[in-house]
Amino acid sequence: MVDATYNTVYYFLKNPSNGVLYGATSSIHDMYESTHLEDSQIDAGTGNIIYSTDTGKTFQTMFNFGKPVIWMALDPSTPNRMYASVINHAGSGNAGGIWISNNIQNNATATWTHCSNPPRTQGHPFNIRVLNDGTLIATYSGGRTSAGRFTDSSGVFVSTNQGTSWIDRSDPGMHYWTMDIVIDPSDATQDTWYCCVYSGWGGPANNQGGLYRSTNRGVSWTKIVNTANANAGGTSSVYSITFDPVNRGTVYLASENGGLWFTTNIEAASPVFSQLQQYPFQQPNRIFFNPYNPNQVWVNSFGNGIEMGLLKTTTGIEQLSSNPAEEGILHVYPNPSSGIFNLSLRLSGNNQHIRVAVYNSIGQVVNEQQTANSSAILTKQINLSGYDKGIYFVRITDDKGRIYPAKILLY
Repeated sequence: MVDATYNTVYYFLKNPSNGVLYGATSSIHDMYESTHLEDSQIDAGTGNIIYSTDTGKTFQTMFNFGKPVIWMALDPSTPNRMYASVINHAGSGNAGGIWISNNIQNNATATWTHCSNPPRTQGHPFNIRVLNDGTLIATYSGGRTSAGRFTDSSGVFVSTNQGTSWIDRSDPGMHYWTMDIVIDPSDATQDTWYCCVYSGWGGPANNQGGLYRSTNRGVSWTKIVNTANANAGGTSSVYSITFDPVNRGTVYLASENGGLWFTTNIEAASPVFSQLQQYPFQQPNRIFFNPYNPNQVWVNSFGNGIEMGLLKTTTGIEQLSSNPAEEGILHVYPNPSSGIFNLSLRLSGNNQHIRVAVYNSIGQVVNEQQTANSSAILTKQINLSGYDKGIYFVRITDDKGRIYPAKILLY
């Protein structure tokens, strides 16, 4: 079982040489989302790397960094080398940044060393990718000052000497809120990279988000999805993309506010993306294919848990089939929100006296609605605009007195 000391495991990694599982843990959730970008929020967190030698039945501490860990990567050119993304603006021992171990075969006694910090960065590393030749790639994600301004500290950075020195390979649009970087699995040279970027607000970070592509290892970039690009519905913030492992050219894209998208021609100069209307939530994060069943797709999200879909052939196009919410699970989106929350709940039978109530942190009812519902899925909207920022609690009560709870965050 995973150590419950930390509320989040951001990433799991399996060592193909010996089957050891590794987990990157943190006491801070929702990292690099809009609610978790300031150092005052992040620097208070702790975390470590955990490992399991019994296929996940039990875990032990591999190394306690004392700061949140969000990512790990193995070096395919050196079997006992691992990198880790540790988050902290400064910290004792310059804790925030990329760390390296060259003796992970020692598990709990492995030694870790802090790599040099890439230029411009301020301790918010995210993805790590290691190419077959040992080239190290790291993204650094967004940061905001206490006044709410995005800092010029994000982007894509490359090292060819295990983090001793770095080259800034960031497009100007990546300087404020970069998310995932993905290496094209169909490019044997590993020269083709895709970088996902969010748009900030209130300054130069505005309208910089989208999907960027490089065919020369980040020396130059082209934005292929952006606010002016109808191919992706005008979405300006891309969290991640995932390549279909069977169908070359098919890619699924997770956006911050526009739902789930896919294209069958990612290699084109201007790929045409279509929105998957079957996916019921506006903010997916990542898409995963079941390695034992490539027709099964899992999508996790910021506020809607995990949904599963099945691929089916429709006029020659592979796309997600409908996957309605499970009965009895209350979905709230967007969550967090600046004011408007949407509710979706699958109920059994007709319900003539449904109560929707919102409570503040001290148990006071701040919003209440009575409604009837004869369809399979109840949908409602809650407007908390003008209320104090913070955590609120939703409770829906049906005709039989069953209660469906959820927690929401107003920012």
